[in-house]
Amino acid sequence: MASPGSIGPSRGRGHRRTISTDIVEKARLEVFVAEDSGLDIEEFLNNRPRPTHLSVINPHDLLHPVPALSSLAQRQHLYFDEDVPVFIALQIFGIHDDSVYKSYSSRLAVSLEVTAVENQSQRRPDGSRPPDGPILLYQKTIQDKDGEKILWRDGDTRLAIWKITVPLGHPKARPNNPRVVFSASATLKLLNQNTRLPANEYLSGRQALNVNILESFGGESPEKLPYLSALRVSRVIPTQPAPKESFSPLGYSSKKTFPIVPGLNFKLRGNKTPRKANTENLFAHLTLEVTPQLGCNFEIRDVILECGGQSISSMESSDKMFPTLLQVMDEITFLFKIPNKSSPTQPPNLLKQIVVRLKGQAMVSDICKPLISTHWETSIDFSSRHDSLSATTHGNPPSLRLGGRPLSSQSNATTSLVEPSGLTITFTAMSLNVHPGDIFSWRVFVMNRSSRARRLALLVPPKRRKGEGKILPSIPHNMTEPVVEDAALFSSYKSQHLEAVELIPLVNDVRIGPLAPNACHTAELRFIALATGVLTIEGVRVVDLMTNDITECRELPTVVCT
Repeated sequence: MASPGSIGPSRGRGHRRTISTDIVEKARLEVFVAEDSGLDIEEFLNNRPRPTHLSVINPHDLLHPVPALSSLAQRQHLYFDEDVPVFIALQIFGIHDDSVYKSYSSRLAVSLEVTAVENQSQRRPDGSRPPDGPILLYQKTIQDKDGEKILWRDGDTRLAIWKITVPLGHPKARPNNPRVVFSASATLKLLNQNTRLPANEYLSGRQALNVNILESFGGESPEKLPYLSALRVSRVIPTQPAPKESFSPLGYSSKKTFPIVPGLNFKLRGNKTPRKANTENLFAHLTLEVTPQLGCNFEIRDVILECGGQSISSMESSDKMFPTLLQVMDEITFLFKIPNKSSPTQPPNLLKQIVVRLKGQAMVSDICKPLISTHWETSIDFSSRHDSLSATTHGNPPSLRLGGRPLSSQSNATTSLVEPSGLTITFTAMSLNVHPGDIFSWRVFVMNRSSRARRLALLVPPKRRKGEGKILPSIPHNMTEPVVEDAALFSSYKSQHLEAVELIPLVNDVRIGPLAPNACHTAELRFIALATGVLTIEGVRVVDLMTNDITECRELPTVVCT
């Protein structure tokens, strides 16, 4: 027996060290989002400069959790709707035997969770409530049987790397100054619980039960045949519950945070043409804008709309259209024709479910080219839109409303359709194909069916911008000036003052008359198109110069500009 002061063998009071405990305590897990979009991680490991601290015995003394990947350049920020490749590296020390490593790696389960959080304190200066919490964007559990991993070894250091493509998408409620968090964790299944559980836990096999299921037949007569009522069938729960799997989480997990910004803005609008032979033409035009936050050029590879399970390509699509390169703050509009089936007995459904699919690439640098894939589901209610007519609609002009009452939509209007105002006005679009920058004209036919002479003026009022006519409350002079984010200020400024002009009238004052009773006159309105899509004007103002009566013509032809 050794004396108290001697140095001899003794058993420690702590638990026994095993390979499992070493893996749980010393394994290192790290998440990487490489700057190189086409990175070959295996080639990078073979050609990397060898660090001088790989031979350190104690893994806690390492300068980097995974030294083999310490020189890997990572992304500075990410984009919404990006398909970002993520590398998860698991480093294990001290296992020399390949069979032992394979046995332990089969019991490992690696989990990745991607969330979007709001990068600000819980107490807001404006008094609004804080965010509800992180928004889950992606979640996946990787096991050894899933494969798709790269194994690498340097002495007693083993490295397993998984590559996962994470679709970031976009949350419904976009947080303020958002950041995306990649959280990776790993667990090791305990060996004594790594047994196959029974598939059927209803009855335990080869065990006596303390319940006699035939006890209810004890009072029955011997002549009666035995039977078993369904009401007497009940589940028998085993006295000993089946063992469950136990997991031991690794002591080291990884968490990486990146700023995330929107790279693209979308705007989807719809228009329809008047009903003709029980059919209507529905058009949807998608406007795509490259945001200043993208900070680089954007290459569009494909744009597709889906409606009712049917894929729809843009009307101007061709083999040479894609890829299309856009710069920052550029806008592009795609025009789509939505199928609309109807029958004489059943009206068409004008509430269309639309799915927008876009694929593109952000040209950040020569090696960093993130892929952006948008999947946007929305709906367009065409029934709430005013009927409009393209210049290519079978030559029938739309009807107008003078003083709130409809006039004839036919050029040979009869007297039964003459309004008390005594005027019949018809607008006809003359141009069939309109392109941006083209000058086109509308023919205006005026018929004076009143008993007095008329002198008229046709005016095209400018389009009302958003926010016009609103009365803003006064701001006290002693109030502190609020702090406004640059993106919100820019968006507000653009929507109020930088709204794009679609149509410009070249002649804004057309005089007609004096027009004698039962006389007619033909005039012309000329416009220039400056945008693509379905273009409209709000109305044409008809002024009677003799009585100063003003009438607004609202339902006018629309122009499909491609």
